[in-house]
Amino acid sequence: MAPSGYGCPDAISIRARAITRGYRASGPAADEAPRPAGGRRVSRVTLTGRESVAPPSDGLTDAELLGIDPAALATAAAARRDAIFGTRVTFSPKVFIPLTMLCRDRCGYCTFAKPPARLDSPYLHLDEVVELARVAAAQGCHEALFTLGERPEERYPVAAAFLSAAGASSTVSYLAEACRAVRDATGLLRTPTPAPSSRRSWRCSAR
Repeated sequence: MAPSGYGCPDAISIRARAITRGYRASGPAADEAPRPAGGRRVSRVTLTGRESVAPPSDGLTDAELLGIDPAALATAAAARRDAIFGTRVTFSPKVFIPLTMLCRDRCGYCTFAKPPARLDSPYLHLDEVVELARVAAAQGCHEALFTLGERPEERYPVAAAFLSAAGASSTVSYLAEACRAVRDATGLLRTPTPAPSSRRSWRCSAR
């Protein structure tokens, strides 16, 4: 879930202070810098040609940040990013494998979960999982990311019946079998995303 303050001025100022932190101050030395009413020492910071008064320890104040042209702030942020990390962008080409779209929960914001009536099968069969992984590997993917609901067998009898027929004790144990099948067939990196509720299920998913 995105932070509740995402996109609001307070959240913007927090991110911007993190971006501008570490810029070299210019103007009066820190010991000679004037103090604002609150007693915090300030110095001059240059952002793309514009000078602003800023606390040297944590960047610009909220009011000053909101007064900066967004394009200038974006340019300064890009320069700071490149200075620290360079221009290389890394990523892992991956395939998303929806092992099951059933879920025991009823989260109002979720657009992933579906009821059994809207699915052809409660879970993907292992041969379907492997086929997806093989196609993805042929297309240059390096990773298989499994998506699934939380313990649907506790809510839907059809899910429990599928797992029993597949010889799996739970959704997490079936996920572990799917991960092993993908590993053996393709060697793709497996990224399971379960919501286990016990140490035993954690160990199962970790294997």
